Amino acid sequence: RSPSRGLGDVYKRQALRLLSPSPLADGAFELALSDGWAFVFGGDAVDKGGAVGGSIRVARTLIRLKRTYPDRVTLLIGNRDANKIRISSELTEAQLAHSRLASTPGPYWVPEQKRVSPAAYLANSHAHARPAGAPQPTAAELCAVNTLANRIRWMLKETMGADGEFERRRRELAALGCGAVDEDDPDYVEMPTDTDVCRSFIDSVAEGGFMRELLLLGQLAVIIGPNLFVHGGLHNPHAVSYTHLRAHETDSYL
Repeated sequence: RSPSRGLGDVYKRQALRLLSPSPLADGAFELALSDGWAFVFGGDAVDKGGAVGGSIRVARTLIRLKRTYPDRVTLLIGNRDANKIRISSELTEAQLAHSRLASTPGPYWVPEQKRVSPAAYLANSHAHARPAGAPQPTAAELCAVNTLANRIRWMLKETMGADGEFERRRRELAALGCGAVDEDDPDYVEMPTDTDVCRSFIDSVAEGGFMRELLLLGQLAVIIGPNLFVHGGLHNPHAVSYTHLRAHETDSYL
């Protein structure tokens, strides 16, 4: 079988090469996988990237690589990738209705003492913008800040562990030339608006969106030679060690 390498150590083996230092029009970089090698990306393609962010470019680069080498590239789906599909159902107008704000709970998978509901998040954010000692915001004031942008900020910070990703996405969109051009100064590009950033998140999981494409091309696990690749870990690896499974059982296990 082909030798395989994860993302962390492919470069020192020169299995994966950057064909050009400049990105393509969609922000993706073009990579070449050396003959005889298999490449496994370990998951979590998004939510990081320093001050400028990199979710769009990393995801599109991986999609391009997978489509170029469909039989030798495996994209594992991490929790940060999979949880983005929630955007398609949790940010509809019905879900964001002001009448639902008070009854919408925080994420059940977060420990109760750290769990923050949308209303609590909005109240805390609103309080920071008010003078010290000011009374708690009223229901009407909370409804006024119950915007799509703030709900995405809440979702990223309090349910996905991705605090700051909204602003990183804004800066990445700007780096990709997605801001409005000043008619009086074509060289000056304004920073993308909240609406632009929201549209990027919504469109990413819609038909043809980069997150949707990444998930469609990805998988939860793969066996290459004697190696089982998964994102994260197994709860009881001794009980399910695939090396002790008969060959016909491995596919059903995965």
